[in-house]
Amino acid sequence: MDYISQNLDIEILAKTDVGKKRTRNEDNFIQLPKSIGEIKAVLGVADGMGGHAAGDVASRIAVETFQEVFSRTSIGHRQIKDLLNDTFLMANKEIVKKGKTNSEGSMGTTCTVAVFTGVECHIGHVGDSRAYLMRDGELNQLTDDHSWVAQLVKDGHITNEQARVHPNRNVITKALGIDDDVKSDFIKLEIHSGDRLLICSDGLHGLVEDSTICDFLREGSAEEMVDRLIEEANDNGGHDNITVAIAMFEQAI
Repeated sequence: MDYISQNLDIEILAKTDVGKKRTRNEDNFIQLPKSIGEIKAVLGVADGMGGHAAGDVASRIAVETFQEVFSRTSIGHRQIKDLLNDTFLMANKEIVKKGKTNSEGSMGTTCTVAVFTGVECHIGHVGDSRAYLMRDGELNQLTDDHSWVAQLVKDGHITNEQARVHPNRNVITKALGIDDDVKSDFIKLEIHSGDRLLICSDGLHGLVEDSTICDFLREGSAEEMVDRLIEEANDNGGHDNITVAIAMFEQAI
């Protein structure tokens, strides 16, 4: 189903899959297509951290916090950046609080959320779940991974190819629930007709090359794209939970 956003129709879809190796799915997603004031849709992915107890609880708290805030909030003159940051802080506080009462120890989750207003996309980001933009047949990673190996790549110590197989590739340097305070990254961009926005957990981007992701985003419906990407990650081993969220934009008729 399409959702009207000024001059663009937006179709959003998200799915999650446990993968082939895990017994529990610690991923969750946010999918809010109903327009609330200036907000036309909200889409996001939260990946509970496997190295911490109750990652599924942490990701669920993050998702529920964003759903609660954005399902009832009309932004008016308030900046989306401020609203996103405040919601990240709210979710972080709740996850930290829950972790202190958890018998198994602290808990954490990544979280990447896109908010669509008119022809603009506003992205808040913590962790290594990624947002990509496909435009004119080219795929570009919008978010920076908050991970140890990503910093090694940035500093020039290893290559992207080495990072994909590095034994510490799952070590996250920033996430919700780990510290009492957290600062989220923020990205704002204008959306064009024909764009595809992808948000995914590392269960996808850790197993499927960007070039293959790009190929799968070239044609088909949102459901076909999501299903093919999940299937590809499972075909490549499916060693982690896989969550894929896609927003497609077309000129309104």
